[in-house]
Amino acid sequence: MEPKQQRSNLERIKVPQFSGNIKHYRTWKRIFEDTMKRNYENEGSQLARLIEAIQPPPPLRYEIECFTTTKAIWEFLDKLFGDDKELIKILMNDIKTMKPLKVKDAKSIRNLVATVRGFILRMEDVGASDEAKSRYVFADILAKLTVEDQRAYARSMIDTKKIESLHTLLEYLEEEAKIMASSQSDQRSSKIGIYPVNVDGGYNGAPGCGLGCSQQHGLGYCPAFKKMKVKEKWKW
Repeated sequence: MEPKQQRSNLERIKVPQFSGNIKHYRTWKRIFEDTMKRNYENEGSQLARLIEAIQPPPPLRYEIECFTTTKAIWEFLDKLFGDDKELIKILMNDIKTMKPLKVKDAKSIRNLVATVRGFILRMEDVGASDEAKSRYVFADILAKLTVEDQRAYARSMIDTKKIESLHTLLEYLEEEAKIMASSQSDQRSSKIGIYPVNVDGGYNGAPGCGLGCSQQHGLGYCPAFKKMKVKEKWKW
């Protein structure tokens, strides 16, 4: 490959950045190495890309820039960010210190579920799948819910004859989020008048006009209301 073509190829490749967060290290390293292999990068190009992609605090970056091979950099980074036990400790602490679910809405519930699922994936990535799904973690997540929601979950497990576990808890929360999102959507629709249009130009399921008509339609579509004088309309 000509030098000019090589530079052009380097400019075209998008390399993920690493900020120094141990929770993101394994995923970032895997993506970076896959990117290099797909683009057939040579050692010199990989070294430049690797140094460019690492964005930790300045003192650490200065140390990295002193290395002359990618192997040396990876060995250095693995010692700092590749400790499985340290990662598990941090992840478990994140779950334990996670804030309780105070606002019960679809978005808050989905954020909680997404956080827990991300935790499970990272734990599985370091071979700690059993710890991620242990009763201790389940108890920590359950404690983030209100007492009322904890009881509702327990009743749901009895009714469906399922075992209380982290898996069934997440399934329950996801179902709750769907129901709440649907309910919130219906409430917004009732406020702005979004209903299926009927043959009379009104809306099926809309609030009645209040004038005793047999057909379901809003006041603005009521034939009787349209025939009223202005002064009479003001009463309504």
